[in-house]
Amino acid sequence: MSTQGLIKIINSDVSHTGIPKGSVDIVLFANVLHEVEDRTVFFQEVRRISKPTADIVNVDWKKIKTEHGPPMKERLSEEEAKQVLLENGFGVIKQTDAGPYHYELICKLTGI
Repeated sequence: MSTQGLIKIINSDVSHTGIPKGSVDIVLFANVLHEVEDRTVFFQEVRRISKPTADIVNVDWKKIKTEHGPPMKERLSEEEAKQVLLENGFGVIKQTDAGPYHYELICKLTGI
Protein backbone atom coordinates (compact mmCIF):
# COMPACT_ATOMS: atom_id res chain seq x y z
CA MET A 1 0.00 0.00 0.00
CA SER A 2 1.33 3.40 -0.92
CA THR A 3 1.27 6.13 1.72
CA GLN A 4 1.51 8.88 -0.87
CA GLY A 5 -1.40 11.27 -0.47
CA LEU A 6 -2.45 10.07 2.98
CA ILE A 7 -1.04 13.13 4.72
CA LYS A 8 -1.23 16.60 3.27
CA ILE A 9 0.08 19.68 5.03
CA ILE A 10 -1.84 22.85 4.23
CA ASN A 11 -0.70 26.30 5.26
CA SER A 12 -3.80 28.48 5.40
CA ASP A 13 -6.00 30.67 7.55
CA VAL A 14 -7.47 28.47 10.30
CA SER A 15 -10.98 29.74 9.60
CA HIS A 16 -10.93 29.13 5.80
CA THR A 17 -8.75 26.15 4.95
CA GLY A 18 -10.16 25.27 1.54
CA ILE A 19 -10.33 21.62 2.61
CA PRO A 20 -13.42 19.83 1.27
CA LYS A 21 -16.34 19.38 3.67
CA GLY A 22 -16.38 16.12 5.64
CA SER A 23 -13.10 14.86 4.20
CA VAL A 24 -10.71 14.70 7.17
CA ASP A 25 -10.13 11.72 9.47
CA ILE A 26 -7.82 13.49 11.93
CA VAL A 27 -7.54 17.19 12.74
CA LEU A 28 -4.40 18.02 14.69
CA PHE A 29 -3.67 21.45 16.04
CA ALA A 30 -0.54 21.89 18.11
CA ASN A 31 0.35 25.03 20.06
CA VAL A 32 -2.51 26.80 18.30
CA LEU A 33 -5.64 26.95 20.48
CA HIS A 34 -4.22 29.49 22.92
CA GLU A 35 -3.44 31.76 19.91
CA VAL A 36 -6.81 31.58 18.11
CA GLU A 37 -8.67 34.90 18.35
CA ASP A 38 -12.07 33.77 17.04
CA ARG A 39 -12.52 30.26 18.40
CA THR A 40 -16.12 30.04 17.18
CA VAL A 41 -15.06 30.46 13.55
CA PHE A 42 -12.04 28.20 14.04
CA PHE A 43 -14.15 25.36 15.42
CA GLN A 44 -16.82 25.84 12.75
CA GLU A 45 -14.10 25.13 10.19
CA VAL A 46 -12.83 22.12 12.16
CA ARG A 47 -16.38 20.70 12.25
CA ARG A 48 -16.93 21.48 8.56
CA ILE A 49 -13.85 19.60 7.33
CA SER A 50 -14.15 16.65 9.75
CA LYS A 51 -15.76 13.34 8.96
CA PRO A 52 -18.38 12.43 11.62
CA THR A 53 -15.95 9.82 13.02
CA ALA A 54 -12.88 12.09 12.95
CA ASP A 55 -10.44 12.39 15.82
CA ILE A 56 -9.76 15.98 16.86
CA VAL A 57 -6.38 16.33 18.59
CA ASN A 58 -5.30 19.40 20.54
CA VAL A 59 -1.71 19.59 21.78
CA ASP A 60 -0.79 22.71 23.71
CA TRP A 61 1.46 24.15 26.38
CA LYS A 62 0.78 23.19 29.97
CA LYS A 63 -0.06 26.13 32.19
CA ILE A 64 3.21 25.84 34.08
CA LYS A 65 6.30 28.02 34.18
CA THR A 66 8.76 26.96 31.47
CA GLU A 67 11.85 28.45 29.88
CA HIS A 68 10.19 28.49 26.45
CA GLY A 69 6.72 28.97 25.11
CA PRO A 70 4.01 31.60 25.38
CA PRO A 71 3.48 33.77 28.46
CA MET A 72 1.51 32.12 31.28
CA LYS A 73 -1.42 34.52 30.81
CA GLU A 74 -1.94 33.20 27.25
CA ARG A 75 -1.81 29.51 28.09
CA LEU A 76 -4.87 27.35 28.65
CA SER A 77 -4.80 24.70 31.34
CA GLU A 78 -6.06 21.26 30.39
CA GLU A 79 -9.34 22.03 32.15
CA GLU A 80 -9.73 25.39 30.37
CA ALA A 81 -8.99 23.78 27.00
CA LYS A 82 -11.47 20.96 27.71
CA GLN A 83 -14.15 23.56 28.50
CA VAL A 84 -13.43 25.49 25.28
CA LEU A 85 -13.61 22.26 23.27
CA LEU A 86 -16.86 21.19 24.94
CA GLU A 87 -18.47 24.60 24.36
CA ASN A 88 -17.61 24.25 20.68
CA GLY A 89 -18.99 20.77 20.13
CA PHE A 90 -16.10 18.46 20.97
CA GLY A 91 -16.04 15.91 23.76
CA VAL A 92 -12.67 14.88 25.18
CA ILE A 93 -12.27 11.10 25.09
CA LYS A 94 -8.63 10.93 26.16
CA GLN A 95 -6.22 13.23 27.99
CA THR A 96 -2.49 12.55 28.18
CA ASP A 97 0.81 14.24 28.84
CA ALA A 98 2.70 14.99 25.64
CA GLY A 99 6.06 15.45 27.28
CA PRO A 100 7.03 17.64 30.20
CA TYR A 101 5.65 20.89 28.74
CA HIS A 102 2.58 19.87 26.74
CA TYR A 103 -0.72 18.05 27.09
CA GLU A 104 -2.80 16.26 24.49
CA LEU A 105 -6.58 16.14 24.31
CA ILE A 106 -8.20 13.71 21.87
CA CYS A 107 -11.79 14.59 21.05
CA LYS A 108 -14.81 13.50 19.04
CA LEU A 109 -17.64 15.60 17.63
CA THR A 110 -20.59 15.81 20.01
CA GLY A 111 -23.23 16.93 17.53
CA ILE A 112 -23.53 20.65 18.28
